[in-house]
Amino acid sequence: MSYTNAKAACEKKEDAKKAMPIKAIWTIAVVVVLVAMAWFSLSTSGGFQRGIDLIATGFYAVSWTPGLIFAIWSIIMLKRGRLPKAEESLQMAIVIVLIAGYVSISLFWIVHELGYAKIWLVGTFEKDRIQVTSDGKYAYRIELINRWQRNNRTELYVKDISTGEETTMPLDISAEAFGSLGGDRGGSSMMSQLAPSEAKNIYILTTTRIFDVSGVFEIDMEAMAAVKLSTDTNYKSMSEQILGAGKKNLYTYSLLLIDSDDGNGKVDAEALLRVTDRILHDRHYISLPVDAELLKNDSLRVINGGLLKTPLWVTMEQTDTSGQFIVRTTPDLSEETTLSFLVDIYAETARKIEE
Repeated sequence: MSYTNAKAACEKKEDAKKAMPIKAIWTIAVVVVLVAMAWFSLSTSGGFQRGIDLIATGFYAVSWTPGLIFAIWSIIMLKRGRLPKAEESLQMAIVIVLIAGYVSISLFWIVHELGYAKIWLVGTFEKDRIQVTSDGKYAYRIELINRWQRNNRTELYVKDISTGEETTMPLDISAEAFGSLGGDRGGSSMMSQLAPSEAKNIYILTTTRIFDVSGVFEIDMEAMAAVKLSTDTNYKSMSEQILGAGKKNLYTYSLLLIDSDDGNGKVDAEALLRVTDRILHDRHYISLPVDAELLKNDSLRVINGGLLKTPLWVTMEQTDTSGQFIVRTTPDLSEETTLSFLVDIYAETARKIEE
């Protein structure tokens, strides 16, 4: 190797050695910026479960986008080995630190200042005012979790006043559809009404129409479970009847008449048979194939979820097959003809039969 080549190789090695600090600083700066960008994106979007608000959008423009440009340019330069000369390393290091510091500090600061990370990791919790059922047995309220996110949920909080036992049960209704609440701020909004039905331990929950959502739920206080009956609040139930008294299997049954509104002015009606096994504490819901026009009779309807004492709409008779029953309509429901159905409570099916 000639003296000239040896000298050039030595100088190149020396330059590479001097460039090591700036390369390390540059790499650390890129990592910090990428971490800040990822933290900002996850926090402001709730783990990509909600849209970006106006403030976050502004910081995407003034901090996140410059950070992205800086990170892409830096990765390309580092990968190609295009490092500054030794005499320019100090100035370059200062510029890199300033850019990385501006981007990362501004992104971390806004996430902390506006609590984006807490909303994402912990979630939001809103609740209505505490109310008491008309029989004085339960206190209750609607609770909304992560209302503005795609993973939102609605729950019913119930407290047994006599025992102090508290529980929550999920409701099949979107939390986002509810309007502004007044419960936590001393307002007067009440999102729901929970009333006892004629069946033991069964309550009817109706959401009020002051919000953009309505629904009817049957709340089983014994099983602590909620079953959605309708997307609207036109509901009426038959008095609970006992079947098989004195036998090994003891059942109760009732017929629920529901008008459901799809929100576009189209109203449908449904007859829902509820059968309860009082030995196993199982409850079954079976839709009866009854003509919807029959159920829209004004004499059968109660508006806004009201509950009244009602005539006997159906009778039920047990067959020799376990879990199968014959259900017949009465003149109180259909004056002109009696409809008969074969009901399987385990399969939760019903079909018309001729007798």
